[in-house]
Amino acid sequence: MNEIARTKRKRRGRLQMEHTNNSIVITKQVITSGGISLVVSPKQPTNRKETAHRISIDAIVEQLIDFNKTSMEHARKERSMRIKSLEKWICKKTNQRSAMTTLKALQNCRASKRCQSPACPVCGAIEKEERLNKHLSMYQNFDHPRFITVIFYHDIFSDISDVHKVLQNAREQLERLLVMSGIDRASGSFEVDYHEEGKLFLPHFHLIVDAGIKEIRMLRQRLTELCADVEYHTTKRSLMAKEIKDPIKTLSYQSKYAWFRVYRFTDKNGKNRNQKARMHSPMFEQSLIIMDSLSFDEINFDINNCNAKPIDS
Repeated sequence: MNEIARTKRKRRGRLQMEHTNNSIVITKQVITSGGISLVVSPKQPTNRKETAHRISIDAIVEQLIDFNKTSMEHARKERSMRIKSLEKWICKKTNQRSAMTTLKALQNCRASKRCQSPACPVCGAIEKEERLNKHLSMYQNFDHPRFITVIFYHDIFSDISDVHKVLQNAREQLERLLVMSGIDRASGSFEVDYHEEGKLFLPHFHLIVDAGIKEIRMLRQRLTELCADVEYHTTKRSLMAKEIKDPIKTLSYQSKYAWFRVYRFTDKNGKNRNQKARMHSPMFEQSLIIMDSLSFDEINFDINNCNAKPIDS
C-alpha cells in the first residue's frame, strides 16, 4: 500500500482492499468522514463485468466527502428560504395552525435535537447521506443494478391534500408489481410533481433495483396495462430505466425530499420540453405542510424479498 493510500485510510476510515494495476477492488469499506459510513460487503456477482466493481479510492472517498459538504451547505440556505416563505404566507392568512407547526419544526431544528421532518432540508440532507450509503452498497452487490423511475399515471390527483391516501395505495401497488415482475430487491423514495399543463399531481418513485432486461420488460408491460385507459396531456412513460454510470450523482437523486412543478416550453429548435422548478406560492407552502405531516419512513421505499415467490397476476 503506497503512502497516499495509507494517509487516506488513517484520515477517513477503515478500508480493506486489493490492488490491481493501480485500481482498487473494494472488498469491505467503512468511510466515516463527513457523516458518511459506507460499508460494502465482499459479495461479488458472477455475471457482471469485474471492472464494474473497481472504484478509484479518490472517486469514492473524495466524491462522497465533497457531495456531503455541498449538500449540507445548500440545505442550510434552503431551510432559511423555507422559513421566510412560511412566515410570509402565515402573515397573509388566519387560522394556519398546521403552517405554524411546520414553521416551528424548521425554526427549532438543531444539531442536538433534529426535527426529523421531510419538510426540513437539513434533516433531508442527513437522511440522504444515510440512504446514499445504503444505495452505494446495493450498487456494489446487485447483479444488475439499475436506476428506474416508476410513474403511477393511474393515481394522478388534483388536490395536494390527497397525497396521504395516494401514497399508501402506491406503496402497496409498487411492491406487488415489482415482485410480480421478478424484482425482489429495491430501494428508493416517493415523490410528487405538479404538472402545470394538466393541473395535476403525478406520483412516482425513484428506485435502485436489481433487475435484468427480462424483469424490466415485465414491469414496463404491467405498468403500461395499468395506465392504458388513463388520458394524459403528454405521452405516457410509466417506466424509465437506465444503467448507473455515475453512482453518487444518480443514486443521490432518488432521495431529494422535495416536490416540484413541471412546466413545458419550446426550445430554440422548436421542440417541446419539460422543465422542473420550485412550486409557486401558496402551493409551495402547502407542499411543505404536507411533507411535514409525513415521515421519512413513509416516503422511503424498501423491499428485500429474496426468498419470495412471484405473485400470480
